[in-house]
Amino acid sequence: MFLFFRAYDDDSTGGLAFNDDQLESLFNEQKENLRVYLSKITNSKEAESLADHALRSALTKYQHFQGESNFNLWIYSIATNLALDHIRKKLNIKNIN
Repeated sequence: MFLFFRAYDDDSTGGLAFNDDQLESLFNEQKENLRVYLSKITNSKEAESLADHALRSALTKYQHFQGESNFNLWIYSIATNLALDHIRKKLNIKNIN
């Protein structure tokens, strides 16, 4: 389930912005959703780690979010790309051995 949060315009950044409480709430609610989603791609232990990594990545890259897409979709895109990178690395390690 995607959750939609109301953002406010921030003229100083030229895009959308969330206040700290909104970001914290969004990330706390999305963590479990991301973990469940990622557990369908990887195992549950990896899914927990990848969900944390995705949220940390989204937080550090948040200032680059332009608001041109849904914020939740953006987080899921980050999580998907991290999972695919993780799977590729695992396959490469298996091929080397």
